[in-house]
Amino acid sequence: MLKKLLFILLVYATNNTFSQCTTPVSLSTSNVTFSNAQANWSAVSGAYRYVLKYRICGTTQWSSLQTYSPDSSRNLPSLQQATCYEWTVRTFCDSTNNQIRSDWSDTISFTTATFVAAQFNPLIVNNLDTNYCGLRTSLKLYLSQVANEPDIESSTLTSDKGSFDLNSMSIGDSVGYAVLTTNSQTINASLRATLVFANYAMIQANDSSGGIVGFFTIENLNPGIKVSSTSPNDGNNYTSGLTSEVYFGEYFVNPDYSCVLNFYTELESELNDYKYDTTSVNIICNTTTSTMEPVFKPKRLLHSYNVLGTEAKWSTGIAINIYSDGSVEKTVKTKY
Repeated sequence: MLKKLLFILLVYATNNTFSQCTTPVSLSTSNVTFSNAQANWSAVSGAYRYVLKYRICGTTQWSSLQTYSPDSSRNLPSLQQATCYEWTVRTFCDSTNNQIRSDWSDTISFTTATFVAAQFNPLIVNNLDTNYCGLRTSLKLYLSQVANEPDIESSTLTSDKGSFDLNSMSIGDSVGYAVLTTNSQTINASLRATLVFANYAMIQANDSSGGIVGFFTIENLNPGIKVSSTSPNDGNNYTSGLTSEVYFGEYFVNPDYSCVLNFYTELESELNDYKYDTTSVNIICNTTTSTMEPVFKPKRLLHSYNVLGTEAKWSTGIAINIYSDGSVEKTVKTKY
């Protein structure tokens, strides 16, 4: 009789534990790509966290993830393309011993997209703040890629004229900034000199927390300059779309005579694709002084791109505008 009573109490306690925590409902899957998907469900009152498990349809091995209330969605990463997956989720309402939890929800399935690679064809814009001869000026480097392009492994910019004033640069100096925007984040980095020699310097990019996010080398070729960088490995060979803007402060010195200054860009992808680009700038000199302000010419908008590198004329959000004078501007569109 005592054993029977204990068994009844155990069953009651177990059922009561589950009944205090509601099972998630209204499951759906969104933002399905060839490698990721977002699992969604209705928030549960009193939830502390949720545990989600997913697997390839027809298999027995589950992978588990968790998220904490009030979140009621979770990204499913590193999926295989064109593959059926199923997932389920349960609620935990106890932050201490995990005993107050719900049953697993119904299982929902989805199929990832088929991956279609895009051509390696980054948009490249190089620009100087002033084109008057003999003046120090800022050098701006801008590029963007659409989703599914091969990742950039290395980039090199050279010129046939001009130079960097490295004599005015010291170790620790702030020499510019960089902004990298993807479909999931924006990284703002400061550029600081870590090594400086007569004709060569190494520049380190640090994010707002001080973490190192990249390196550049700049050097004088006599004549001309060279800027090189290598991208860190992110574990895959394709981008989800990005824009990159690098701004070197007034260290570039224009030629001291009227001429055409050419910048040559070479990009290599992680799949050994190449992209070449040439930007030409007319360097002009005033007959009396080289410090004369340039004559104002109205500029017009040539292109507007979103963070994925596609035309943004009919979208809202962050946009990169490229103008007829070569300038690049980041804006936020709030309406069409």
